[in-house]
Formats: sequence, C-alpha cells, structure tokens
Amino acid sequence: MSWRSSINATLAAVACLGLVAGCGEDPAQNADQEAGAQPSATSEAPMQQPQQAPKVDRPLDIAKAAQDKCSLVPEEALTELGITDAGTENDFGICMWDTGTVSLALHEDQGLDVVYQRWAEGKFDKFEPGEIAGYPSVTTTPQKSPAAACSVFVGTSDTTSFTIAVTNPDGQEDPCDVAEDLSEAVVEKLADR
Repeated sequence: MSWRSSINATLAAVACLGLVAGCGEDPAQNADQEAGAQPSATSEAPMQQPQQAPKVDRPLDIAKAAQDKCSLVPEEALTELGITDAGTENDFGICMWDTGTVSLALHEDQGLDVVYQRWAEGKFDKFEPGEIAGYPSVTTTPQKSPAAACSVFVGTSDTTSFTIAVTNPDGQEDPCDVAEDLSEAVVEKLADR
C-alpha cells in the first residue's frame, strides 16, 4: 500500500467515525451551550430544531454480521464500481474497499438518534431523511467535506445502525446514489441472515 492509499484509508475511517462520534467539535462553543448561551448569529452552521429518528418496525440483528462485516457489501456491486479488492477491516473496525473509496461501519450501540443529534448540532451540510429497503435512513455530507463524499446511515433497530460512506468512486457517479444503492444491498444481506 502506498502512502497515499494509507492516508486515504485513514481519512475515510476518520470521516466515517467522526460523523457519529462527533469529531471536530468546538470546545468553546460546547462550553457556552452547556452554560445556557445561545449560538451566535455568526455561527457557521445554524442550530436546527432536533427531530427524533423514526422507529424501526422490523429490527435486523447486526451483531451476527459483525464478525464478517466485509461480506455484507456484495462483490457484484463493488465490481460495477470498478472495485476488485477484497474489503479489509481497519483498526477502527471499519470495512474499507479500494483504499477508502467505499467503507462500511456497523454501529452496534448507536441508532439513528445519534445522527439526528449531530444534525441538530449543525454537523452536516446535507441531511436527507429517507428509507432504504423499508428501513429509516439519512443521507448526509459532513460540513466542509469534499463535494464528492457522502454517507448513508441506516437504522437497523432503534439502537443499532450501519453507515456506508462513499467518496467519488469513478468521477462520474453521484457518491450519494452509490451509497444508497450499496446500503440497500447491505439491508438485503442482513435480512437474509
């Protein structure tokens, strides 16, 4: 693996984790908010009203899939994107293909409520609630991300979820379309287990 590939893989992992874990928060702003201060009018991202994540009617068990999570993204779907390498799990437990062009993270203790909270905190430039194969989802781009990056979070139960993150796979396809298609394939695989 070249140094560029290693850096790309690390950046994709950090971006995927940062969306849920809350990397890049401004400690001064958080301290002000905890003290009851309102965000200033000059904040980069306005505070939005929190909205609750939809409930999951038919939970999927992602714990079973955690041992072999890289097998959740079908090879055929990756091949269509020109990705031929096998997925590898990095130190953060995220499956990555093509040095980070596509990544999959399972969140065994975080439902979509965490993503809605990040949205309420203004962490996304794009936040589109929807549905993937009958499960609640949110398509996002984090603040200040490259235009060719997108993540789709899918609620598999009220307390679990997964994320597919895609950076521009071939320079021509919309990474959000690709992430949504891959997310649907993952839901189908989870439902078959």
